[in-house]
Amino acid sequence: MFHKKPLAIIATIIIPLLAISIAIAGKGHEYKEKLISRNGRDQISLSEGTKIIFPSKCVSEDTLVSIERNTIDSRKVDFTFQPHGLQFNKPVEIKLSWSSLKNVEPEDLILYYYNDEIGEWVEETKAVWKNNQKHCELRIKHFSSYYYSRR
Repeated sequence: MFHKKPLAIIATIIIPLLAISIAIAGKGHEYKEKLISRNGRDQISLSEGTKIIFPSKCVSEDTLVSIERNTIDSRKVDFTFQPHGLQFNKPVEIKLSWSSLKNVEPEDLILYYYNDEIGEWVEETKAVWKNNQKHCELRIKHFSSYYYSRR
């Protein structure tokens, strides 16, 4: 009888709380991964418009890549690309969407990237801002992390 009570507590209290936590976290979070072929052109996209476009032969071997987006309290959205630091044979195009941020104008945002060489976040100045599509476009030679923040 002693063993049934802890299981009943888990089933009736903890599991529903965990489900609620996952549902809440899911609204501001998205993750996708894909095996990119070394020979073909490919892409990986998130539902809100963020995407990576891989030209053919940009990787030397088939490579599992991932993209993760976290929107934090309507003030910040960050993007993590894995494997971190992956070097490309040809530039890869990324489109970083800010559409998950509500009530924001493009001029209110700053885009940063993590500079591994100096170990700091640096403002991204080479991005092309596509205001009507609510994203920035970049051509990159390696994976890094990025985030938008309100000014």
